[in-house]
Amino acid sequence: MSSPRILLLRHFEVDPKANGFTARYDVVLSAARTFAMVEEATVGPFGSGATIEVEDLVFTTARSGRLRRLQAACRLGGPFARAAKVLDQYVGAKNITVLLGCTYRTPELYGKISRRVSTFVFVEERTRAFGYGASISPTLRSRMLATVERSGLRRLLGPVRGVAVIQPNEVPAAQKRWRRPVFVVPHAIVERSFDAAPEESLTAQILTVGNYQERRNADGLRQFLDALSSVNSLAKPLVAVISATGFASELSGSFHDSIVARVNVEDLAPSYASAQIVVVPSSVISGSKTTILQGWAAKRPVVTTPESAESVGAIDGRDVLIGNSGIELVERCMEVLADPALGSRLVAGGVESLGLRHSETAVRGALLSMLNDVWETRE
Repeated sequence: MSSPRILLLRHFEVDPKANGFTARYDVVLSAARTFAMVEEATVGPFGSGATIEVEDLVFTTARSGRLRRLQAACRLGGPFARAAKVLDQYVGAKNITVLLGCTYRTPELYGKISRRVSTFVFVEERTRAFGYGASISPTLRSRMLATVERSGLRRLLGPVRGVAVIQPNEVPAAQKRWRRPVFVVPHAIVERSFDAAPEESLTAQILTVGNYQERRNADGLRQFLDALSSVNSLAKPLVAVISATGFASELSGSFHDSIVARVNVEDLAPSYASAQIVVVPSSVISGSKTTILQGWAAKRPVVTTPESAESVGAIDGRDVLIGNSGIELVERCMEVLADPALGSRLVAGGVESLGLRHSETAVRGALLSMLNDVWETRE
């Protein structure tokens, strides 16, 4: 059988370094190219410079955007229906065997395409166990609206061959939402990209990286820094905090004696190389916590929460140390700083876990498994 032709379609990103999905799909693209001919295209609003340009309204994620999706699902036209037609025309002009739809914000654009091309859609599911409302029972009205919305989204999605999520905990939610076969294609970090010399001007012992404008990340960091403030000043480690998008109001101007704050760092590798410990304090997770993977790739011991650890299959004492609160996270950090042998064991475990579950090889294997029923792959 001739070599399959794959089209990987993803969002046009104005600032890709601020978006963790860019690195994810770079690895998916690289892995797919090891066994198939792969083209890449981007989709974005008019004037963005994307390969395929559609109406800006398609990218609205607020209530108005959801209503437009339902409008298209009911076959009443609108921006989503017009965008789906544009994408179908683009794909129809190419000799494509498989479409990998990596437009994670708008996975509903494939209703027409999936009727002619084997289509797999990459999504991110926020599981209830990891959400702020995990303990809140939804009202009858909200359950009915969610049911209607899921039905509309499935109609927009069309007869896709499968849905790809990042980690196993997302599978039940994806099955409920999409009612299609669900595959796990893990997030991966290229280990060699974190081989770097330390940044001499950065003297902090602890590093934490994240989107700290978002509440779900900022809350965990604030609790960690609150706990750190109680440590004796002579023993208190300095924390480098790097955020791609800025800092939430409750963090801005606070903890000035404990942190070195930076925004929008171009290359994270030197910062990781400068730190003795990587802390991932988030307790509200969707997808995989890539900062743990980055810490493993940089060969640094990682201290994190149970929720973040679970998102990448990490095990307490083997490849991470886990703290259930801000105070426990600080205690775990102090243990690592006081015991270099413990840090070395965690690094070894992290490197092994990265290679087994979150490497380019792991992604290639997951893609081959997902695509195996479409065509006969060649090793």
